[in-house]
Amino acid sequence: MKFVPRTQHQELSPYRNVESRERIDRSTEIEQKLDETYAACENLRLQPDFETAAEINTCIYELYLKEQDTDPRTREASLEILRAVVDRVTSEIGDDTLSRVLYRVMPLVKIKNRKRELAAYHRNKGEITLHPDFSSSLAPSQVLKSFHELGSHPPFVILHHEYIHSLQNDLPHEEAKKAIRETMMLAFGSALLFSVVDRVIPGATIALVGSYALYLSRDQTIRKILGETQAFIGAFRAAPTPQESIVSYVEEIIRTGYTKGRRSDMEKFAIAYDDTRILYALGYSDAEIGRLVKDARWNPKRKCYDTIEYEINRAKIEQNYTESDIDNLVALDDLERYRRLIMIQRITEQELLKGKR
Repeated sequence: MKFVPRTQHQELSPYRNVESRERIDRSTEIEQKLDETYAACENLRLQPDFETAAEINTCIYELYLKEQDTDPRTREASLEILRAVVDRVTSEIGDDTLSRVLYRVMPLVKIKNRKRELAAYHRNKGEITLHPDFSSSLAPSQVLKSFHELGSHPPFVILHHEYIHSLQNDLPHEEAKKAIRETMMLAFGSALLFSVVDRVIPGATIALVGSYALYLSRDQTIRKILGETQAFIGAFRAAPTPQESIVSYVEEIIRTGYTKGRRSDMEKFAIAYDDTRILYALGYSDAEIGRLVKDARWNPKRKCYDTIEYEINRAKIEQNYTESDIDNLVALDDLERYRRLIMIQRITEQELLKGKR
């Protein structure tokens, strides 16, 4: 795999003048879309309507009461409205995040009281566990209430985070069996090698195993930094949290949970954060980024995550993007996130009032 430093993009093409014109056109197009999206967000901004808000709160309370009914058909009234909202969000906004959480993630959820864990993805079981304190918040009436007020639902954001981890870790069944066989063969071969080496150099086995364990530990730390960064950023794309608050929160989680405050590892987090935001801004999905995260390795010489750096550079070359274009795309992605939240609020309001008017 050939890596292309970002600073060398303009030296790659013999058609400099043609590409320069195309690049200017592309940059203008991105800036224009940025302005249009900002204007759309301003136009969509919800104006407080206390009468409508009171009516919606009444609707939500009525749905909550129906959820307590003994008749299954009555209990499912709020779920039908939630499905209508999610389906409209998918078709009208083109965002399937809520659809994935409702239809794919929710069937995997098991309510379990695990100490110190609100939610977790368990690779060996293929399930996501959620703390009992959150179970009542998954009631459709509570989800609809949150959608109307925030355009988002915090437990959905948590479940989306764990779902992203599943995309980073899952192996197809046959690949999993192959990986186990290779690991067993490696362990058997290593045992033979160490037994021979130990006869020649007493104590070498302990030194070699210790060094390899340290390497694996550092590699796992780096992978966790990257994996957690993508999971947080990907999940928070469906939350109304300002970007500066997201980076502060994720930075603190990484610092205390994974890097123990090591400066070199915090630099890796900064690069992981920037690269992940760029990939989402370029249009990559959770699954596509998850595959890149799964295969990525830290390159200490070039100070980058190899496969991710390569993918970003490839996309920039193919699309004729400049660094300024990338910055504008990231800003545009933030605006689009805000616009989606407002539209989810609007759609929820319309579906809740549909049966009342």
